[in-house]
Amino acid sequence: MVLSISREGPLPPSATFYAPLDGAPYGFTKDLSGNVIVVTTKGIVRVKSKGEVQKLSAANYGSLYPGSVAITSSGVIYVGMRHFVTRLTPANGSYREDWLVPADCAKFRWTGSDCQCTGG
Repeated sequence: MVLSISREGPLPPSATFYAPLDGAPYGFTKDLSGNVIVVTTKGIVRVKSKGEVQKLSAANYGSLYPGSVAITSSGVIYVGMRHFVTRLTPANGSYREDWLVPADCAKFRWTGSDCQCTGG
């Protein structure tokens, strides 16, 4: 869940429920409109200013250990993970997902709990 922390009023600050998430959060960043992009165990969502949650990508990121997220001024989202980077590029009202891997790991397979290189 996303909480809003109030800085006003008596101490300690109060927390108010803002928006639900579909999984545990791993990382977040703000886009140019002030929306928050959140990477969760079940994908990537955009939390809009009024608490509306928009699903951008559905994927099981939990066991891939996403550690960072960034967004460019053109709206391309990058998520850094243990073995690769996921890139989401805006395309026709949705997003196209690409996995960026090292040059010596052009082919890989998902084992259910880890990613393994299978060839160059």
